[in-house]
Amino acid sequence: MDLNQLKKEAKRIAKDDPQFSVVDPKQLDEKQVEDIDKFISFIKRVFPPDVITVSDINDLKASLKNNGVTLGAFVMSLEQLAG
Repeated sequence: MDLNQLKKEAKRIAKDDPQFSVVDPKQLDEKQVEDIDKFISFIKRVFPPDVITVSDINDLKASLKNNGVTLGAFVMSLEQLAG
C-alpha cells in the first residue's frame, strides 16, 4: 500500500468511526470526555509553560468539548496539518 492509499484509508476510517468524528457536543460520551481530559493532562506534563501556556491548554480543552471534537478527530486534523 502506498502513502496515498494509506491516507485514503485513514480518511475512510475517520469518516466511519465515531471516535474520529466531530459530533454534537451533547453527544460526547463519557469515554470521549475522559480521553480529552487525559490528553490535556499529558500536554500539561510534557510541554513547559513557555511553550504552551496553561491558558492555551485550557482553551484547547474547552474548544474540543464545546465543539464536539473527539480526540481522534483532533489527532487526525493535526495529521492533516503535518501533511
